[in-house]
Amino acid sequence: NGEGVRVPERLKELFDETLLDTGIDEYHRLLARPFMVFGFDTYRIGSLSFVHGAYIGLPINYTYKDESSINKTDIFINNEPVNWNRDDAKLLLDSLILSDDAKKYAIAREVMLADNYLVMFKSLFSGGILAATFNVAAQFNNGSKLFEKPRGVRFAMYALNGLFWWGIWCLQNDTLL
Repeated sequence: NGEGVRVPERLKELFDETLLDTGIDEYHRLLARPFMVFGFDTYRIGSLSFVHGAYIGLPINYTYKDESSINKTDIFINNEPVNWNRDDAKLLLDSLILSDDAKKYAIAREVMLADNYLVMFKSLFSGGILAATFNVAAQFNNGSKLFEKPRGVRFAMYALNGLFWWGIWCLQNDTLL
């Protein structure tokens, strides 16, 4: 319905408890804030190294205590409702209910990944790739006198240059997590 879901009080307490367990200092604990996300994966936005901190997304299944607390009509697989009479659907239902230790592990993982400069590094790296792409294209223009050549040759060289640097960008972002 487009409205935000508030983080339940019990989940906020678990989040705060996890922050204490990670050993992060009080200043950075204040910069980490939870919010509810769509789906069943945790999510993080920002960094604890920045003024505005990091937001840690918690999935709805972190609020489940037992099978009766699950709204089965909201769960779809491949955009189709789940047949809850099947054995594998019952296994899915059991897997959605996590222990507090499992929740704390996932929260701690996201908090520790947010406790670095990765967001800034990725931004700077992307800008550097863009500058390198432009610089190499300019060198091609001057060295090969591409402006004197047909438009198709220039387009092919620019496309190859862009493809090369796009590949470098993809490889680097894949290794950075």
